[in-house]
Amino acid sequence: MKRIAALLMILCSSVTLSYAKTKLAPASLQLKDAEWSFEKVIEVPNTPQKDIYESMKTWVLSHVPTADKNTQFDDANQAQIITYVSLPLGNLWTFYTDVTLSFKFTIQVKDNKARFSAGAFNYSAIGTSSNLGIKNSPLETYEDEKGMVKKINQKIDESFPAFIAKAEKGLAKQKSDW
Repeated sequence: MKRIAALLMILCSSVTLSYAKTKLAPASLQLKDAEWSFEKVIEVPNTPQKDIYESMKTWVLSHVPTADKNTQFDDANQAQIITYVSLPLGNLWTFYTDVTLSFKFTIQVKDNKARFSAGAFNYSAIGTSSNLGIKNSPLETYEDEKGMVKKINQKIDESFPAFIAKAEKGLAKQKSDW
């Protein structure tokens, strides 16, 4: 009887531990090779690569919130733009404020198409007291603390698709006002 009780306790505790480590997924991202990622190909009918590239370059320079302005342009081939986005998620709970989602955002272009991809997702939050400090970690590794994961994921699912939608609008040909 004692063995059965001990076995049940071990079984229940392992189920609880595995449940506690379950990572909730932001619906707007996909898990690929144990990392969160995003990819979308957009058709841009009757638009040459050069026009798509110039539209995206203009949009990135004027609309992408980067922390370090570290953007790489492939002007020779007009085929790729790589930038590092810092997307503010706001104040999500009382212990941490100024939550930010950072990620690598790549735009690859060719005739009639643009591919948006994002990866290397990281979140950071500033603690409201000195003992909390700054929390900074990849999305894949964070554990739920006081409902943080759920709140961050909800905010990602609001903010990230809005960012992608703005990028899609940036694909429209830039009209000159001359």
